[in-house]
Amino acid sequence: MADSRTSPHSGCAGWLVLVADDDEDSRMLVANALRRAGFAVMEAENGKVLLTLFREFAPANPLVVSDVVMPECDGLEATAAVRKGSPRTPILLMTGLGGAALLRSAKDAGADLVLSKPVDLPLLVSSAVSLIEKLVA
Repeated sequence: MADSRTSPHSGCAGWLVLVADDDEDSRMLVANALRRAGFAVMEAENGKVLLTLFREFAPANPLVVSDVVMPECDGLEATAAVRKGSPRTPILLMTGLGGAALLRSAKDAGADLVLSKPVDLPLLVSSAVSLIEKLVA
């Protein structure tokens, strides 16, 4: 029996998601949930690798899902760089940190949505779908 939280979503087929998180377990959980929902997923261990993948796959207009705190290039820096080069790219950040200042910084960098960690995977998938639906509407 299919789990409704992880079953493929018809609107996800063909969409690429770039997932960045320096915690391998968290990255794999997020990436696998998105794959089960029907997304194509590429993984990055930090913002620097995320930006390299983004430059390569920008024509596909991928969805970006990134942790905030990472070495070499954090999620806020990566978000600002992606947003500068591609204003329409949907960006979802995940963080274990809280507070209004971080939310403001994330929005200022260009994030469309910020989710708290540990991430509720069904919420992550539904949020990804919503961001894509807004993009194509």
